Amino acid sequence: MTTVDRNSTTELADSHPRRWAALFVMLGAAFMDLLDVTIVNIALPAVRDDLGASFASAQWVLSGVAVFTAAPGAH
Repeated sequence: MTTVDRNSTTELADSHPRRWAALFVMLGAAFMDLLDVTIVNIALPAVRDDLGASFASAQWVLSGVAVFTAAPGAH
């Protein structure tokens, strides 16, 4: 017969009352990061043509944006 310790399951469920809020904040931040990089990816060919930049420099711009938006506290 298996016994279940009711106190440990109750403590686990009640230990972090704002865990769902933290999850939604993290999901929102990940979505914003994806959205930022997507916008730069779409606009990059026009910006590259207007500035006369090479493909390699455009890749550096995209990499810099991706690193900057992924850094904690960057926004």
